[in-house]
Amino acid sequence: EYLSANSLIGAWIGNLTNGKKAVLLWTWENGRIFQTLSLFMLGMLAGRKGLFIPNDENRKFWLRTFMFSAIAFVPLFIVKNKLGGWIDSEAIRRPLVTAETSWSNMAFMLVLVSGFTLLFQNTKLQNTLQIFSPIGRMSLSNYIIQSVVGSFIYYGFGLGLYQYTGSTYSLLIGLVLAVLQGYFSAWWMKRHKHGPLEGIWHKGTWIGVEKKSKKPVAQMQQI
Repeated sequence: EYLSANSLIGAWIGNLTNGKKAVLLWTWENGRIFQTLSLFMLGMLAGRKGLFIPNDENRKFWLRTFMFSAIAFVPLFIVKNKLGGWIDSEAIRRPLVTAETSWSNMAFMLVLVSGFTLLFQNTKLQNTLQIFSPIGRMSLSNYIIQSVVGSFIYYGFGLGLYQYTGSTYSLLIGLVLAVLQGYFSAWWMKRHKHGPLEGIWHKGTWIGVEKKSKKPVAQMQQI
């Protein structure tokens, strides 16, 4: 009800109480908390291992990853969709579907990551794919901007278009927003090193580091 009402404060309160509680419970129940942390760690490990550096060894690694994950995804996806008809017991079916869905999503994620990495390392496609780089470098800002603009478009306190837009119009609205965000990201990254929120995150991450690094130098100068 609070999403269709014309109160911005009501929407905030509803999302921060009822909405946030539902999200946290769903995230915990589906194992997404551990999955998210694990994916962050895997991404950090891949970066430190230099797996995104274009060379023959890394290309072979991503090609193997793409092939194995694509082969694994097909049966996992089929099983995920068939489990509901194979098992009658809800107590058995539900946890199995949750676990199987996690593996299916993991395989599909590896297909996407390895596929785009291979495409980006192709010299003939680099210039074409480079247009997506500003969007990726501003992913946090774009995510928040998209949420704010989207809520204004669809919620009752804004335009309330949820009453009038079906799948086709919603898709068109999403495409228009994506293009506008792409242009904004390209414009911003030509003038700044980080995105708006990425810059704040970067400064917050390195708070105190510069002062600590200068301390030994100052002490040496006094000696």
